[in-house]
Amino acid sequence: EKEEIVNISSGITFSVANTADGDVYVWGKDIDGVMEVPNQIKGNAAVIAAGDRHIVALTKTGTQLGWGQDVRQQANMPLEAKYQIDGDEKIVKMTANDKYSAVVTDKGKLIIFGATGSNSMDFVPAAVQGKVADLDGNSYNMVLVMKDGTIGTVGVSGNEFSNVPTHLKDGSTKVVKAKMSFSNGIALDDQGKIHVWGANDYNL
Repeated sequence: EKEEIVNISSGITFSVANTADGDVYVWGKDIDGVMEVPNQIKGNAAVIAAGDRHIVALTKTGTQLGWGQDVRQQANMPLEAKYQIDGDEKIVKMTANDKYSAVVTDKGKLIIFGATGSNSMDFVPAAVQGKVADLDGNSYNMVLVMKDGTIGTVGVSGNEFSNVPTHLKDGSTKVVKAKMSFSNGIALDDQGKIHVWGANDYNL
C-alpha cells in the first residue's frame, strides 16, 4: 500500500521523510544515531527536518523531539527556548542545519536554538519577530516568509544573500515559499514565478 509523503529532508549522509499517517523513514549512512528513530515519534510525526547530522521533528500533539548529534543542543529544544512558547502557542514549522535548529509558532514567533553566536542568530530582530510564516536556512543565514508575503532574513549581514531584492521586501510580490542553498535565496510567488538572489557562481 502506497503512503503519502508530506515532508522530506536530507542531511550530509542521510535523508528522512514522514508520511501523512505519521510514519518516519530514514535512509542512507548512519552517523550520530540518526537512524535510531525515537519511539515517541514513530507513527506520530507531523513535521520533520534534517540538519547536517541531526533530525528535528514535531509530533501530532505538538511536542518537539530531536535525535542524532546534539552537542550544541541543536536537536532537542533546551528549556530556555521552550520558555519562549506561550501556553496556548503551538509550533507549526521547523528547519535544521549544521549547528542549529529553528521553529516557528502559530503566532509567528521565531525561536532558534543550538550554536547561534558565530552566525548572529543569538537574537531575533523585532522587525520579524511575531510575523514569520515559514523558514529555511543554511549555516549563516535564514530566509523567512513573512505573514504578509514578503521576505525577511536573520543571520550574518553584508553577504550576497542578505541583499534581498526590493520587490521581495516591499510587498509588490507575494511570496508563498522560500528555500536556501549555501549562498542563494530562492522564492516562489503566488503567480508561480521563481525568484533567485545571492551568489551567481553557477548562473543562478
